[in-house]
Amino acid sequence: KVVYYAFQPRSVVCESFLARNNATCVDDRCCLESGECCIGEVVAFNGTFLTFLQALAILATSFCCAVHIFLLYNDLQNPTVKRLNTATGSAMLTCAVLYTIISFGGYFTFGDAISSDLLSGYPLSLDVTICRIGI
Repeated sequence: KVVYYAFQPRSVVCESFLARNNATCVDDRCCLESGECCIGEVVAFNGTFLTFLQALAILATSFCCAVHIFLLYNDLQNPTVKRLNTATGSAMLTCAVLYTIISFGGYFTFGDAISSDLLSGYPLSLDVTICRIGI
């Protein structure tokens, strides 16, 4: 759904923002007279390679917690270290790909005005509600 909204007209993306503020979209970023905007500027990458590596380390740690590794090892058929590495590596890669797709969709939809709760910026619809329940 996030990627779907990235390619929608600004008025569709900003529908809930505009409804909350009782306003209409007057420019290409749907800004209010107060200067508050629904969609911010899009900057592809604003950091260094070191900050990227720091964020990647935090992301990897959050998905591969040490307390679960023993449960995973015991659930493997013919458990070996190689199979354990394959299972954890593929799980982390899958999560990284999914989070990357969702984050790019959200970022290219709202730009730098994206909120910490990505789904709150989208209009209330059945698809977005299903995404909220899934989380």
